[in-house]
Amino acid sequence: MKLFSPFSQKLSMSALVMHFTDRFFKSIFLFAGVFLCITLKAQPLKVWDRSLGGTASDIMKDIRQTADGGYIMAGYSWSIITYTPPVTFQDIYVAKLSANGTKQWDRRLGSGVESIGSILQMADGGYLVAGGSAANAGGDKTENSKGEHDFWLVKLGPDGTKLWDKTIGGPGIDVVVNCEPTADGGAIVGGVTFSGIGGDKGSPAYGEDDLWIVKVDANGSVQWEKAIGGNTMDVFKKVSPTPDGGYLVAGWTWSGISGNKTSALKGEADYWVIKLNANGNIEWDKTIGALYGDYLYSMEVTSDGGAILSGTTWSGPGGDKTGDKKGITGYWIVKLASDGSIQWDKDLGSSASGGFGYIVQMADGSYISAADVGLPVDGDKTVVSKGGGDFWLVKLDASGNKIWDTVFGGTEYESIRCFRRTSDNGFVMGGVSVSGIGADKTEQAFGSEDFWIIKTTDEDRLPVTLSKFNGKNEGTTALLYWETTSETGSERFEIEHSFDGKSWNTIGSVKAAATSSVIRHYDFKDNSPSLQRVNLYRLKMIDYDETYAYSAIATVKFGIVPEMVLYPNPTAQVLNLSLADFPHVKSIQIINEKAVRVYDSGTAPTSQIDVSNLLSGNYVVRVIRTDGSSHSQKIVVARH
Repeated sequence: MKLFSPFSQKLSMSALVMHFTDRFFKSIFLFAGVFLCITLKAQPLKVWDRSLGGTASDIMKDIRQTADGGYIMAGYSWSIITYTPPVTFQDIYVAKLSANGTKQWDRRLGSGVESIGSILQMADGGYLVAGGSAANAGGDKTENSKGEHDFWLVKLGPDGTKLWDKTIGGPGIDVVVNCEPTADGGAIVGGVTFSGIGGDKGSPAYGEDDLWIVKVDANGSVQWEKAIGGNTMDVFKKVSPTPDGGYLVAGWTWSGISGNKTSALKGEADYWVIKLNANGNIEWDKTIGALYGDYLYSMEVTSDGGAILSGTTWSGPGGDKTGDKKGITGYWIVKLASDGSIQWDKDLGSSASGGFGYIVQMADGSYISAADVGLPVDGDKTVVSKGGGDFWLVKLDASGNKIWDTVFGGTEYESIRCFRRTSDNGFVMGGVSVSGIGADKTEQAFGSEDFWIIKTTDEDRLPVTLSKFNGKNEGTTALLYWETTSETGSERFEIEHSFDGKSWNTIGSVKAAATSSVIRHYDFKDNSPSLQRVNLYRLKMIDYDETYAYSAIATVKFGIVPEMVLYPNPTAQVLNLSLADFPHVKSIQIINEKAVRVYDSGTAPTSQIDVSNLLSGNYVVRVIRTDGSSHSQKIVVARH
């Protein structure tokens, strides 16, 4: 019985592809207003952020640092008109950024319905896109399908030029999830398979779906493949090379001892870790779990040859689990030795945690967990949210004890989809954003969902605790004021101004205290703000070695803020929208109580909306302006 299973019902082929490629995960978060950034000592600070997207939905999946210090990223897109050439339905989207976040090139890959698992840089400087496709040859695809949905590997040159592609699959559905480079210049690819023997798959099917590992050489040719599974459902999430030349495979399982699974089920669903040798033969497998559902999302091989695991838990203490979740669900961190035995475990969470979770090991042996979190400040969450859903970073020491936590986010909703350590000991993370400009987000929203990338410093690059940063309307001038509670090596604060969150101008500078352990107050007056537009301000906090980081954005408005009126409310047939600055409205969306968008005006919004096809109930109308700002208001559709 799978009481808590999020995947206990049969899904269509397209739904399965979407599910296993993490297309959409909506935890139930409350939306909030703007909260200003509080940066804390010995925590990473944001260096820059970047938004990428078209006019519709764009879902980020993976990001990696490249040899030149920049970043390569991939996801998939439903946007049509923004990209060149235009994107067809659900294409793979790839973009290359420089070290400072400037886009250098982008391209799409597609021929039908595509999915994306990973992207990585190869030894020759090119890139391997590990995705999937349900299409025959056509578009960017040169080989016919092997089954209903296949692994699709695409090799790009350093400038994004397509070099070759390979279709790998069995006779059924095969969905790529993760890919990692190998020492021989090839790659190890992993995913979920619903196929039996046939095509490239020589391994039998053990259950409803199995884990499928494929080793390819530098040209994408299959060297060996291995299916791993029990007699029910088993889901792949991660594969990593190990120091002995083998591989560690991780996912979750609903199977007992059966197939090539030798360890018993502990609860409804458990973490499952499998050790393979260099030729793909199983050396051991371990099932790790408690009473209910435990779903692994992330695994990294650690410096001692063991592994660190992270996932979502529905379980309390019992079985292998020593702690209790902090909400309905939580995050469960497990440290394994090189033989798969448990060394320690740790529960992290709040009353509104749940969704995707990732973890990396740092050079000093500590760990950083990155996950989704909602509004409440409780449980392990000690910091105020930026919006309804944020990226939540938690540092653990080498034994799993919590050291600090912090959040990054916009003013509405963000969901993390990838998290990587960078060469400067900082971090780069990416995910899905629906927010406009505000809090940590400095660029406007392009569509209903965008890629959002953040680069941070390491923990100690800028030891300044900024406890407040606000802006105030003083008639015809803007007063900016902030305070710090500690400073070490701080040299100055530069004040920057913008209207769109993309183009910033330095308008002044204030000397910092250098070293201080008491509360210090600062202020700056902008004598020439715009009285007709929204003024955006941020601090560039610079220390003596010119290392810097940015604060969150403060806004100052003058005059009358346009009021949005929706009427009649409740309504049954037509909803009217009255807004003084309607010519500056980019799009209008209506979202139901399940966080599903049921109406989208696209790029041609009108002040009258036909709601006669909507079911009775509560909805949120979201108006997105051309400057990236947005406003939401509740309505009721009622019919008698």
